Amino acid sequence: MPESPVGFSNGPTSSASVTSVQREFQQKFLQSDAAGGDHDRQQLERLLKQASPDPAKKFIRAGDWAPNHSLRGQLWVKLCRRLTSDGDWAQSIQHYKDTLPDVYKRNEGRPGRSIPMPVFTDSTMTQTYYLNEDGRLKCQKILTMIEANNPQITYAPALYPLTALFLHFVQDEAEVFACIDALIRPKKTGKFFMGDTVTSWKSASKVMAELVRRRMKAIYNFILHSIEGTERRDELFDNWLKWIFVDLPFETVIRVVDCYLYEGMKVLFRTGLALMKLFFKSAGRPYSMPNLAQNLSLFCREIQKHCSAADLLKVGFSFPRLAQDDLLTMIRQFEVTIQATPAARISPSDEGAKTYPGEYRRSISVPASVIPTDVINMSRILREDQFYALWQWLPLRHRIAQPTLLYTSEEHGTSLVTFFQQTGPNEPTILLVKTRNDDVFGAFCSHSWENRFGGGKSLSYFGTGESFLFTLAPYQALYSWIGLGQTSPPTSSSSLFMAADQTSLLIGGGGGNGLRFDSTLAHGRTEPCTTFANPCLCANGKGDFECSIVEAFGFMT
Repeated sequence: MPESPVGFSNGPTSSASVTSVQREFQQKFLQSDAAGGDHDRQQLERLLKQASPDPAKKFIRAGDWAPNHSLRGQLWVKLCRRLTSDGDWAQSIQHYKDTLPDVYKRNEGRPGRSIPMPVFTDSTMTQTYYLNEDGRLKCQKILTMIEANNPQITYAPALYPLTALFLHFVQDEAEVFACIDALIRPKKTGKFFMGDTVTSWKSASKVMAELVRRRMKAIYNFILHSIEGTERRDELFDNWLKWIFVDLPFETVIRVVDCYLYEGMKVLFRTGLALMKLFFKSAGRPYSMPNLAQNLSLFCREIQKHCSAADLLKVGFSFPRLAQDDLLTMIRQFEVTIQATPAARISPSDEGAKTYPGEYRRSISVPASVIPTDVINMSRILREDQFYALWQWLPLRHRIAQPTLLYTSEEHGTSLVTFFQQTGPNEPTILLVKTRNDDVFGAFCSHSWENRFGGGKSLSYFGTGESFLFTLAPYQALYSWIGLGQTSPPTSSSSLFMAADQTSLLIGGGGGNGLRFDSTLAHGRTEPCTTFANPCLCANGKGDFECSIVEAFGFMT
């Protein structure tokens, strides 16, 4: 990246900006500057000029500067200037100075120093930290100008706390405006810093939930146990930015922002994952926690009792393979799905499904128009209406991915060995069976069948509570894991999701197997089981069945 010619000054930027902060901030943090400031400035200046971003990235990650370090304000401005051209930077500053008086003519007659909040702010995220009245007024002026300059922004809750943080270290409010404007519209980098719509914010929340599910499966199950219902679990992850910008102490959040301004939004995702991991560890790995959201918020507020800012970042950066391009792809995929779906909650009557204890429906339905018809044509079992019903029961993140037919008994033959070869490492999978009596039922299997080797030579169960059983003909019904939303640990027999060896494949256990196939995949048996609280899936109530067709679908990511 071409480097801006502007270097670091040697002046104490932070001490120049104390007119915007409370006396408490001055007394707590501005007593003395950290040693070695000039050396750090020179070293960072040199690293930022290198072609490779890694040395500067490592330096900033490790730069555990004191909150009063004069380098911080200069660093933040420098990093934002790198996102845009010198001409655009100067134009932003001049635009702020020239336009601000005109913007405030619109607010003449308002009492005192009252300024309306921009429409893109969230009243629960108007964190001002140590800003005094003058600092808060500057913050609202800057955000009003951001709104006037960026009418496309409809929701960006992180803008308020970010602007407030800048004002602790940068005196010139026009320069703060230029910094925020550069983060919104970075022109010289592929980095992504924030979304600007409700859809992008909701998509980022879905990505955070998906990252927890993929990277910390025990914690994800902990959340399933602790929070009843999909909507309430969504609310937990909808608040993930608040964990950082509202709950974290000032001394911690500014270290997160140090890295965020250089590396982009992936730093916020990493911080969210780290907070979840450390919270779960501090709680002693309980089975469930009824007040999880409140306790997590309290943990973030009291993070300094548990770890330093440096330790928090170390945990966040320890998660492998979390590239910004991959995160951005995930956000865009969720955006497409959310934009194509109504936000109405599905009720059992909407889909003609029976309800049973432990059943929790997904909260966003998918119109038939967005279901890929080529996939419907792949299956010899499903009619379009059946595929549509099944699609509604999938977790939202899998409705984004393109399904693909992995196995069909008509093409690959009736052999469990072949089934395992065809499904391979794919997870999750959908297992479908059509019997010779024309019953259609199956299972959503959360994990790859390669996990069957986890118990060595003995048959052992694996999988998570996202697995479920279903029937599609002659009636449609979903049978979710009975542990969803429960606050007390279920018995061991109610967490028997998936198991298999060379002779049989099992789904659900405790009192019987919800589904069981023999080694030929030609014969099977279905029974009521504790795990899913399901009845016999055959319409005639008889457990044994003969398979007409067996299919398995995976998902392309």
